[in-house]
Formats: sequence, C-alpha cells, structure tokens
Amino acid sequence: MLNSMFVAAAPAERGVRLAQASVGGGMKMRVFAVCAVFFLFCGFAHADSAKLINPANGHSYQRFDTALNWTQAKTACAALGGHLATITSQAENDWIYGNLLNGAGIPSPLWLGGTDSDQEGVWKWITGESWEYKNWCPNEPNNACGGQNYLHIFLSGCWDDGGGPGCYSTELDSYICEWDSPGTCSNDMVTFTAGTPAKAFEVNANFAAHNCQIQSLQTQVQALKAIVCQDHPTADLCK
Repeated sequence: MLNSMFVAAAPAERGVRLAQASVGGGMKMRVFAVCAVFFLFCGFAHADSAKLINPANGHSYQRFDTALNWTQAKTACAALGGHLATITSQAENDWIYGNLLNGAGIPSPLWLGGTDSDQEGVWKWITGESWEYKNWCPNEPNNACGGQNYLHIFLSGCWDDGGGPGCYSTELDSYICEWDSPGTCSNDMVTFTAGTPAKAFEVNANFAAHNCQIQSLQTQVQALKAIVCQDHPTADLCK
C-alpha cells in the first residue's frame, strides 16, 4: 500500500502537488499527486483542458498541466492510449494555439512529440511522421547549455528545444497528448425516467458528463502509475 505524506499547499495553487511518499519498507521516492476526486486515490494527472477534437483531422488533443520531464510526459500520453502531440502543418499549429494555448494562463512551454536525441539537429516526430513543417521561435533551436534534445511549444505557438542532456536536463513542463481517433467513454450507466421528460433529460445529460469525467480520471490514475512503476518497479503500488 502506498503511504503518502502530502505537503500543505496554498489554496490558490492548482493541479499537481509534489508529494514525498514512503513505499514498502521505508524506501523513499517522490511521486506526483493530486487530491482524490470521487474517492479516487491521489495520483492522477490533472488535465486543465477538455479533450477536444480537431475537426480538420479527426484527432483528439488534451493539455495536461502536470509538470513532467519529456520522457515522463511521453510515457503518460502512451499510458492514456495516445502520444505526445505532433504538429505537421500550420493549420494544426493554429488549432492547438487557439484551443489549448491562447489564454491558458499556465506556465509555458509544453512538451510535444519531437526530438533530435538520435542525431543532433535532425529532428523527428516520435510517430514517424515526416518532419517538414516547423514553427521555431526566433533563433531556435539553439541546443543551449550543453544540449537540448526535446521539443516544446510556447503559449505564443512557436517552438523551442528544451530538456537534456545539458543543464536543462531536469526541466519539468506541462504537455499535450494527441489521439489519432476521437476518444469515447462507455455509456453503461443507469437511465433515469422519473419526473418530467425535460427533467429526466437534464439529469441524464449531467450524469453522462460526470460518468465520462470519472472514466477520464481513472485512466489518468493508470497513466501516472505507469510513470512511477517505470522508475520503481518493486514498489508495493506496482505489484
């Protein structure tokens, strides 16, 4: 069982709190945690945007405000059935800017699914898509401070290289996940028929929305668990 001692945080703070956890026999590790919702245990990645469908390509996207390194963010998206977002056209970049970045009011930048870790200066998408479109910020990429091998996007919509192996290797950012087909949630729920037809419709609509939210949070629990267990496979949580 995972026993956690959570650090108190000011009410104005949002999203994920970094907690110190004691796992199995006193071994200490740091895990990302958030307060439980609907009796879910602390540990899911808090999503500050809805999961939105881009009508131009039918793909779904979601912004997560959890601060992770690039590899952890890549693992989190994969555990949710997606991948770090890849941007292959100006239209896609504009859509992400307009729907996930503009006015978000979060620390910038956010990880995307691009890297030149295999060969410096040769950027690739983790999905294998062709690297043709690019939207670098002025004077980027610059591979500063001993090396920056991972792609992130600023709230302005332009791109920058970040992360390791240089002095930015401990950089933690929010991230954007992408799914190549629209996500759905199951509808195996009770249908209410009491009251007037209008009231029954309202109750069912609200219940459906909350059911989808709960399913999303449960999936996020599993995503963050995958990150923890990747570094600590013998922890009680991972058995």
